[in-house]
Amino acid sequence: MRERKLTAGRFLAWALVPMLLWTMTACNYSPKQENLEAFQAAVLEQNYPLAGDIYTEAAIPKDFDAAPYVTSLVDEVGKIRTEFASGAMDFDQAILALEGLRFHADLSERIAPNLAEARAEITKIDDIDESLELARIFALGGDYRQSLEQYATVLQASPEHAEARTAQASVLGEFTAAGEAKAAELLTKGFPRTALYIVEQGLLYDSGNQALAARKTEIEKAIADKDAAIKAEIPRFELNLLLRDGKLKDAQEYLDQLAEQGIDTAPLQPLLDERIDLYISAVIASASDLASAALSGRWPAAPYSKAIAKLNEGLALYPNNEQLQAAKTKYQNASPDNAADNITILQGNVQSDATGSDAGGYTYRSGGFDSPLLVKPDTIFTYEMGGYDKTRIVFSPKSADNAVYSNMAVIVKVDGDTVYSEEPFENSLKAVTLNLNVSKSSVIRVTVQQSGFASFFDSIIGRNSVFIELYRLP
Repeated sequence: MRERKLTAGRFLAWALVPMLLWTMTACNYSPKQENLEAFQAAVLEQNYPLAGDIYTEAAIPKDFDAAPYVTSLVDEVGKIRTEFASGAMDFDQAILALEGLRFHADLSERIAPNLAEARAEITKIDDIDESLELARIFALGGDYRQSLEQYATVLQASPEHAEARTAQASVLGEFTAAGEAKAAELLTKGFPRTALYIVEQGLLYDSGNQALAARKTEIEKAIADKDAAIKAEIPRFELNLLLRDGKLKDAQEYLDQLAEQGIDTAPLQPLLDERIDLYISAVIASASDLASAALSGRWPAAPYSKAIAKLNEGLALYPNNEQLQAAKTKYQNASPDNAADNITILQGNVQSDATGSDAGGYTYRSGGFDSPLLVKPDTIFTYEMGGYDKTRIVFSPKSADNAVYSNMAVIVKVDGDTVYSEEPFENSLKAVTLNLNVSKSSVIRVTVQQSGFASFFDSIIGRNSVFIELYRLP
């Protein structure tokens, strides 16, 4: 074997090995420490993008230890919780700060339990603060139930919350005192059942309250006394219910049933009789209103038909009532008669039971009470009053063109005397109504005439026709 000699150069090389090893170790350690400190500084300044980049670079070596970095973020989570608890941060700021710590996927996963725990605590504290504030506001507004519900929510989340428990006791005292006072007031005003409801609501929150319990006993006795009084008045009460609903026939049947049971109905019968009288008076008054309204305007139906129908409703209940019978007879005898079917045509063209619309848009329908005549110019007809002493005549133009009625005159005579002679549609297309008082034997003569060459052609095609309604009234 060849023997190596220790020369001066070899000695120097071996002497430098420990120094090189120490230098290499120092070089490996220093970047790790610097990265961590830089990371912490970036997190402190909330420069999360830079902190993420530092962490990514630091994690490259295989012997990388993430624990110090995680510890730094966990410390930050703790600071956020502390600042929120002290009021330095509000809820939104705290949640935003926690979310900001999720700047790196690996770190976010490592501190996820800490973030969840902090978020839960912050949310709980915020909910409690909100419930306390709502409870205070509800109590100030007199809504004690809602206030108590909010305090219950706080104590459910934090059973040892001293502020909530003290405030709850205070509000409960106000609630039960107010409820007891209100119940006493309602009982005095005659509303015992409402008073009982209020007391029972108070006992739901404070079952051992002696004042409420005593008030409940008092109210229940008042209710029992009132029920007994009502029971004694059941016949009158039931009768009044029937009368209130207008069930007069049912009311009479009820009194008959009571009489069959041996109950004295003498004090009750006047109540029904009075209501029957009011009903009959109302029916007659309603019929009168319908009759008065029916006499105005046009008459597509018999003017007194609605009044008679209203009286028939009353007669269906009380067929022997003389007041209703007399009123019905009066309207039957006063009903108008359509005289259109009783005319005598002396000249011209007349169509009976005419249909269609006049210039004003009023529509005649076949078979209506207002069934009119449709008359062309140069027509004369008469009708007799036949025992009636009033007549009503309505003229209305069929065409909406004024020009076709130029020089058209309508002449009405009663027993030879002219009572109307006008050119009604020369400047207006409105219907004209004549109401005449005549003798029961009078003869009414109606003439429709028109001069001018154009009227001949208009008459041929019916453009200048006129609707005429004829009525005889008692």
